[in-house]
Amino acid sequence: MQKNRMFIFGPARSGTTLISNLLSQHVNLHILVDSMLYQKTKRAYEMLARKCSLDPKKPDVNVPLSYQQTKYIVSMVMFWLLDIQYDLPLRDGVYGSWLKTYRERVDPYPILQKAKTKPLTIRNLLDELWLQMAGELSEEITCYGEKTPSNTHCARWVLAAYPNAKTIMVVRNPYTNIASIYNRSIPQYDLPHAVHTYLKFYKTLLKIKDLPNVKVIHYEDIINNLVETGNEMFSFLGLSQHILEPIFEPVARVDYVGSEITKDKDNKLKQVFNAEQKKYIREHCGHIFDTFYPAEI
Repeated sequence: MQKNRMFIFGPARSGTTLISNLLSQHVNLHILVDSMLYQKTKRAYEMLARKCSLDPKKPDVNVPLSYQQTKYIVSMVMFWLLDIQYDLPLRDGVYGSWLKTYRERVDPYPILQKAKTKPLTIRNLLDELWLQMAGELSEEITCYGEKTPSNTHCARWVLAAYPNAKTIMVVRNPYTNIASIYNRSIPQYDLPHAVHTYLKFYKTLLKIKDLPNVKVIHYEDIINNLVETGNEMFSFLGLSQHILEPIFEPVARVDYVGSEITKDKDNKLKQVFNAEQKKYIREHCGHIFDTFYPAEI
């Protein structure tokens, strides 16, 4: 399992959920959608690091954790899953609904029993939690994936734990990506907040984009050239070719992602901002345009 890991990183509202659902059409691939597993484990690891000699900036995947350390991390991950689902304010009816399934599948007792028999490393622990969240898997699954936009903020930590993992990095035109964040921002219709949120993801993305196991995928290529882009991703992941269908059965967050690729949403998002707002976006996101969308400047 550790040799066949893949991650999808990208900004919020960039199409990561859509790509996850599309790639899940492949019989050999299973992707956890928005598990928040790595973000939460990293935070627990960092809290634990204050109590012992662990380096919070880079997980030492070869050093075994003590039983108490393992119990601490698992307990904190379970607590945060519960906290996100029930207690965080300003959540709509869709956000967090899928986390109940993940939380109910996490059982600390088998993990702690293994930790008593043989100490687990942080990577062992991540694998155990991933497998529990995934539930029963088909024997055909050979590639194990995960997608959570907020995990992008700790992408370098995750890739330090899985140095051989394949990463699909999703980028989207700043105008439409920020428009989508802007429409859902709190406070609503706050452009500086939407731009700040968007750029925060790129602080990490720009640092990992040139790594050898990272493939950059433009959201626009998915909606305009689905089959060819899908085959590029499957080839990159070492999977057999599979023709992606524009109409699909969502594997997670049905009400959120829909069940069909359409250009209508993108066309509407292009009309959200006026000339002055687009100028503001260009001024703050010039380096993103230069790197990924030079034709827009």
